[in-house]
Amino acid sequence: MAWFALLAEFSNGLDSAERRAAGRRKLNFDTRLAASGGSAKVVVLDLSEAGLMLHAQEDLAVGEVFEVALPGAETIEARVVWKRTTLYGCKFLARVSRGMISAIVLKARSGVSIATER
Repeated sequence: MAWFALLAEFSNGLDSAERRAAGRRKLNFDTRLAASGGSAKVVVLDLSEAGLMLHAQEDLAVGEVFEVALPGAETIEARVVWKRTTLYGCKFLARVSRGMISAIVLKARSGVSIATER
């Protein structure tokens, strides 16, 4: 019986995809990124301490490194790790604190202006 209780504690009823998504904050705000190819307007769709998902009309290559402007934060460097048409999964090069993510989410949801000129 103790064995089953221990398994339940580790699994907590979520599969691996659900556990990964649990830390992500759903958002929808416009900002800009700066990459070696120039600047591009993007829409941030979700955000976590490890990275973000964004929509961009301009083509980004898997492995490409860029800086993204986030509300209430300095620009943050990230790398494209996957691409599906105009959606991009990106990993921050340096981990972003939970406190910074909370501040970004609050500012983004309150409509605070995000720097759009680079």
